[in-house]
Amino acid sequence: MRKLVRTDAGLDYVRLLSDHAARHGISKYSKEAIEAFGDVVQRSLLETADAEHRLRGLRMESLFMAVVAGIGKVSMIKHEDAGEGFFAGDDLLVPDFRIVLVDGRSVLVEVKSFSLEGKPRHRFKLPNAYVQKLMRYGRLCGSEVYVAVFWEHFGQWTLNRLSAFAPGLSGQRQPSVLLNALARRVRAGAADAR
Repeated sequence: MRKLVRTDAGLDYVRLLSDHAARHGISKYSKEAIEAFGDVVQRSLLETADAEHRLRGLRMESLFMAVVAGIGKVSMIKHEDAGEGFFAGDDLLVPDFRIVLVDGRSVLVEVKSFSLEGKPRHRFKLPNAYVQKLMRYGRLCGSEVYVAVFWEHFGQWTLNRLSAFAPGLSGQRQPSVLLNALARRVRAGAADAR
């Protein structure tokens, strides 16, 4: 696969400045306004550099994109959760990626990582409200939503249909997916190595 190169990536910075100006009632891009925007960007970058969960999330997204591109069985993978837009209806959550398959179908993928440390079962959970917002976005786009989970303990990815998540128990409302097959395979491999 080849990397999609934007013709003018500098427009992204102008769009960010425009969003900042609109939020803060700035009517023209004076030197002071541009410098103030630069300060906001710098603060945000420094805060992000100190937020390990954000950095880990960005690393997982980059790793997932590289894995999909390396497999080479898709026509395109692109960040979906970039840029602005408008929508009608209930709240939405934009998944991380849009993937166009070789048959022309388009799927949406939310990327997550999961550590088993301190967890007795191999069950990955998402809050119900989070799942419902992702599903609403998928319905609006006419695309099925998947969740790619990197199981840190096993160093393995699974790609799970969001619709395949088991509903949460009464009162918990946390749809989940169980890692049975992968856990069995890894345990069997460890037993063979002995």
